[in-house]
Amino acid sequence: MDFTEYLYKNIGERIRLDRERKNFNFKNYSTHISQCAYDKIVKETGNTKTDPKTGITRGNLSQIEKGKIYDYTRSFLTENQINALTATLDCNQDELLLGNNEQKQEIVKILLLGCLLNNIDVQIDSVSSETWRDLYHKSQSLGIKPNKKTERLGNIVLKFLLSYPTFQKHFINSVFYYSDNYPDKYTPFKSKDEQHSVSFNRKLQTEYARDFEKVNSQLQTWYTTDLGNITSVLLRKPENIIYIFEAFEHTIYKIIDLIFDKFIETFNNSLNTRGKNNTPSKIIDYLSSDSLLNILLEDDIYYLLVIELKREQVDKTNSLFHIQFLQLIQYQNLFLEKIHSNYEYTSDNYDKFKLYSDLTQLIKFYEKAKDKHLTLYVNDFIDNQDYE
Repeated sequence: MDFTEYLYKNIGERIRLDRERKNFNFKNYSTHISQCAYDKIVKETGNTKTDPKTGITRGNLSQIEKGKIYDYTRSFLTENQINALTATLDCNQDELLLGNNEQKQEIVKILLLGCLLNNIDVQIDSVSSETWRDLYHKSQSLGIKPNKKTERLGNIVLKFLLSYPTFQKHFINSVFYYSDNYPDKYTPFKSKDEQHSVSFNRKLQTEYARDFEKVNSQLQTWYTTDLGNITSVLLRKPENIIYIFEAFEHTIYKIIDLIFDKFIETFNNSLNTRGKNNTPSKIIDYLSSDSLLNILLEDDIYYLLVIELKREQVDKTNSLFHIQFLQLIQYQNLFLEKIHSNYEYTSDNYDKFKLYSDLTQLIKFYEKAKDKHLTLYVNDFIDNQDYE
């Protein structure tokens, strides 16, 4: 089932529940719908001679309740059907099509997760929570085609996830320089008694430095422009999907609260313009996943999140991570340049190069000194010992 079919079924369920609550069969309910549509027009216009065309009959009502398209030359619900059903359920159009606020938030949540994962293939079998698995499958049913807009929205969602401390730790350990992904390549010995050749070690060091440069560049681009496939870097360790879901659940409603009104406002505007500007009114794509994603990917919604993230970066209770992130990029660069310079032409100390270039070791070092004063001297980072 794709995402649009999922929404159709939800609409059908809302109509079925209303019919059963009023204790109508299909024939009586279709008559009731006609009466409600008539009463609404009379109330709004005063015209008692109106004969509203609802487009809902005993024959097609069952299909609508099942979330199935009755006539494939038309949209799931025509404009006349939407107007008649909103009169019958006494609701707005967005409430008929998307549900109550909780259901609308769930839709936005699925869209946001889809952008965060951005069509990355996730090893979902390792996830024990059925709720998370269901959320993942719904997000995959969106059929997202990755582009710069889905990428930037997903990346800014990822930045909000970093406000969750447990996720911060796993993000830093996994996404910053990831030498722990190469335990076999970067060992200094073929066996206990046999060293790699100097030329082979140099080759390893060159590859290692190139990997570092690539990821460091990705991180800086991601942090400054919200572009780059950082989520896929994080998911090179498949177990990190658990930490993504956990942080997503803890932070996503803050994001939804920021953009929810704008999303619904834009959705309603799109409904009000259907049939205009030479758009055929009988075929309406108001619930296609592409249409809903396009609303979410608009610049207005993106900048709402950018502004809030900037507020967090200067807020005294939330700014620590953002400062720490920038420091880690700088420290990582300085430490690795220094260590690489020291061991560039050696073979016996290559194991130290690996050990100290692994950022997880640096993190552990800083954690040990967390409650103590830690002094870093300029000479720690430069080769010129005469510098004053």
